Amino acid sequence: MIAKKKDIRTLLARMSESSDQNAFEELFNLYYTWLHSVAVSIVRRKEDAEEIVEDVFLKLWEIRDGFSRIKNLETFLYTATKNKSYDYYKKHSKVHLVEFEQNWKEKDFIISPEDAYLYEELRAKYNSAVQALPPRCKEVFLLIREKGYSYKQTADVLGVSNKTIENHLRTAIQKIRDELNDYVCSPKSEKAKKMFLLCFVL
Repeated sequence: MIAKKKDIRTLLARMSESSDQNAFEELFNLYYTWLHSVAVSIVRRKEDAEEIVEDVFLKLWEIRDGFSRIKNLETFLYTATKNKSYDYYKKHSKVHLVEFEQNWKEKDFIISPEDAYLYEELRAKYNSAVQALPPRCKEVFLLIREKGYSYKQTADVLGVSNKTIENHLRTAIQKIRDELNDYVCSPKSEKAKKMFLLCFVL
């Protein structure tokens, strides 16, 4: 837990009863770093993650009169940030792919039209495989394999045991490998696979 429950209840009460902006700022500062990390693990861009977390807190401020319905603030904030990040990623993933390719070109990495097509095809298959994971497996995979959280950090965030995290991650990796196996083993995808592994190592 990031803060003691009684302290959080006090801040929420101040916001709900008197629209106390200082209490709101305290909550923002308390949870911002953690929620920003959650958003970055999904959208991969710090600037976009900042906007997402700010939107989540804006929503929190707007519903301050209904705080009595929020049983666990950390769960509420985590879920809101995660869902908003996924929505943002789905909407803007194509834009980010174009920016990614431009960055490679700036580094004199030559990509032929065929290579670019193969890369996009493989990345699409990877994204599809990740999105198709069971919800909890996907959360664990994104936090550990893309954000770099430890098993313990992930277990603390999700409120489960380390063993449960291990099982979810093992399941997620196996499902992704199963989905990509035929394509990755195809001779035509060799160069696309190398480009993929540079940034999306399983």
